[in-house]
Amino acid sequence: IVSVFILGISTFFTWSARINYLEGMVTFFILLSVFFILKSIDHPRYLLWSGIAIGLSFLSKYTSFFLLPFFVLYIFLKNKKLIVSKRFFISLFLVIAIFSPVIFYNIMLLKTRGHFDVQFSQIIPSMFDAAKKDWPKLFTERQGMRPIQNFMNIKNGLGMGYSKIFFSSSIFAILYLLFQMLRKEKKHIPLILIVFSLTLEFTFIPLNERYAAIWSPFLALALSVFIYETYQLVQESKLPLLQYGYLAVIGIICAIEIFFNFNTNHFNTPIGQKGVFYSSLRVENLGFKNLEKFLVSQWKNDGIYSPEIKQINNLHDIVFTDKSMGNDDIYLFESGINWFAYTWYLQRHQLYHGIVITSDIDLFRSLDPKVDAFQYLQENGVKRLFYSSSACIYPKYKQEDANVQPLKESDAYPADPEDGYGWEKLLSE
Repeated sequence: IVSVFILGISTFFTWSARINYLEGMVTFFILLSVFFILKSIDHPRYLLWSGIAIGLSFLSKYTSFFLLPFFVLYIFLKNKKLIVSKRFFISLFLVIAIFSPVIFYNIMLLKTRGHFDVQFSQIIPSMFDAAKKDWPKLFTERQGMRPIQNFMNIKNGLGMGYSKIFFSSSIFAILYLLFQMLRKEKKHIPLILIVFSLTLEFTFIPLNERYAAIWSPFLALALSVFIYETYQLVQESKLPLLQYGYLAVIGIICAIEIFFNFNTNHFNTPIGQKGVFYSSLRVENLGFKNLEKFLVSQWKNDGIYSPEIKQINNLHDIVFTDKSMGNDDIYLFESGINWFAYTWYLQRHQLYHGIVITSDIDLFRSLDPKVDAFQYLQENGVKRLFYSSSACIYPKYKQEDANVQPLKESDAYPADPEDGYGWEKLLSE
């Protein structure tokens, strides 16, 4: 119960659930895998379920690979006979069988493109050049294996997602469990092995904020075990003042994390200094949802928006041609804006609702370089051109408040844009 409460107030866990990446799903399968692995020591039939759960974890995210060393090490330490049992080998076969589509996918990528999937290609130097051709935005510099640097960054990667006192308490709890394990407290072995396996994994791959989210349940478990066992020691003292003081300290730590959590994930305007009172992970309102709402209302008023989702049968269903542009408006967005945002908030309306919307670069690339783009659009019956761009040309001091007022074109001057790209964009416009 204590660990569930601690996980519930964890800033990192809340953040990972709200951003709707795959971390929520893989965390479920990881915890399910750990549950079956622990059960399999006394009930070997759970080895098969362990294999299925681990396979599903692998299928969800590569970051769950730490389960394999944990699985083997824990079984070896707790019941060596299971390592050579038929059930153990069947469980490993189940892991490979369930994960086989991804294995096949990577084999075919290597055969046809000369590299593996993104995550593998980033740590294999020989695949950098081939992978860069397919993912130029993701492969800007060679990374390769940086175990020492990656290991040192684990603390920073995890620390950004919690209040300082909460994170420090979690690290202290892990050290306490390690000390207890060295004193032959075998009940702490599973949690320490998980932390060891996670650390080993992120020594070979860089830990970013998305990947760090899978640590949350185990940090919560470590902290809850520490609170429970130390409170038992406090109770043995039979000093009411010490007991109440201990509970007060725990309550204050939890209250700080709850405030940090709400300040990071829920408050419209954060209170205090970033990194102290709220996390740098905080997702600000960048205006994409507001833009989509405005555009959809505009399309509905103009009668060009179909609420029904268009069925896509082939590539011809997701492109627009000269014919489709006639008597229509063209909606362009700047190609440099966040790719996920423009795909979700803008481009999906082209794919599923028939709106002629694309990036400026994609439009110009589709035309003959000798053709004047605007003259071409006029000749094909385009009435209006709507261009959505970033706000980096506008003065920085007008965008520092989370409740920023809507910007007008006249606000661009006196000029104080973002350094570099902002100046370049302002001058080109």
